[in-house]
Amino acid sequence: MPSFEETLTCPICMDLFDDPRLLPCSHTFCCKCIHSIAHNRSFVTCPLCRYRFVVGQILPVNRIVLSLVEQFRQEQLEENRSMNINAKCYDCKSYQKLELCCHCDILLCNKCHNRHGMDWKARDYRTNNLLLSKVTWLKFQVNFKLRHEKTSILNERLHDIEYKLRNYRHPCNRQQYHETKRQIETITNDLRHIDMQLKEKVVQNINIQSPICITPLSASSSGYGSDMN
Repeated sequence: MPSFEETLTCPICMDLFDDPRLLPCSHTFCCKCIHSIAHNRSFVTCPLCRYRFVVGQILPVNRIVLSLVEQFRQEQLEENRSMNINAKCYDCKSYQKLELCCHCDILLCNKCHNRHGMDWKARDYRTNNLLLSKVTWLKFQVNFKLRHEKTSILNERLHDIEYKLRNYRHPCNRQQYHETKRQIETITNDLRHIDMQLKEKVVQNINIQSPICITPLSASSSGYGSDMN
């Protein structure tokens, strides 16, 4: 009978499940592992039972496995904290009691662990502020450049994104970390898409209001006179 850790191990990458997804055949694999075996094909074959399914269909998160993996990692963390042994810190390389980072699975001494956590929070804070600045800038651009048009849809989308960013909380465990990471990636893609839509609308308005008139360009007006021959 496989051990508890083996049960929570992805058969493809042979590591603990990361974002476990449930296939139609009820087998579970990491999301990135499923994409790795797709190879731009229209269907994927389950490595365990050879069941075929369409690539485009939505694969639900196996929340039971996700919860068990988080529980197992937490038990490992508590076990590492309770072990009174000397081991090498990943950062300072000193031999002392170590703690496991829930974001990147590295073992650190207490001092490096605290500094590492502060670095993570500072990085999240900077990213959050940059995205909020982008939202503010896009709201100004929408209201200024498209002030004669109905922009309620763009404004509503920007308002929703701003609300999510202002209510952002730093993740306390690995599950929250991956959830917030996916949320930030979605927000970043949405802002990029809104920016592209805004630029397209501005270009359309310029083309409509100021049609291009092509006229012959004389030598004197172009700056290339006879003295340059």
